[in-house]
Amino acid sequence: MILAGLSIGYAVVLFGLGPYSEIQRAYQGRKLLEESFGYGKTDVATQLAAFGDHYQQLYLKFQLFDYVNAILMALALAAILSFTLTSLLPKNSPMRLISLLPLVAGIADLIENTGLIHLTLKFPEISSMVVSVASFATQLKLSVDIFCMILAVLTLIAAGCRKLRP
Repeated sequence: MILAGLSIGYAVVLFGLGPYSEIQRAYQGRKLLEESFGYGKTDVATQLAAFGDHYQQLYLKFQLFDYVNAILMALALAAILSFTLTSLLPKNSPMRLISLLPLVAGIADLIENTGLIHLTLKFPEISSMVVSVASFATQLKLSVDIFCMILAVLTLIAAGCRKLRP
């Protein structure tokens, strides 16, 4: 649970106090690429052009800090699922391997960040392949993270109910 607290604390600092809110204002509250379920070259060009040099540099810093967030989030979700699934499922159940699923989201997040850093550094040149890989990684990350968060809440509730039962 310490890992979950560390992950939440880091995310609060990164997104609430860090460069994220300033980047969000610069993009006039529109969804950033890493928040969009799929994006193309035009979306990348629009966002990076709207940023200008100053905010592109800030965006690069944010992406670098987001590497740590990706790792913490993946490990925290994996730890929560491992804890709850261990208490809910038999020892030999292959379903307990679901606790490793957040690591897939973490790897996808790292790939996404790397692609967005590359696109920002090379702007105004935009590689279609890098956009496709980054966009796919974003979609995978968002899908798996949402699934794992819902599963974590449900398994925490189920484990709590099981513990309360006489």
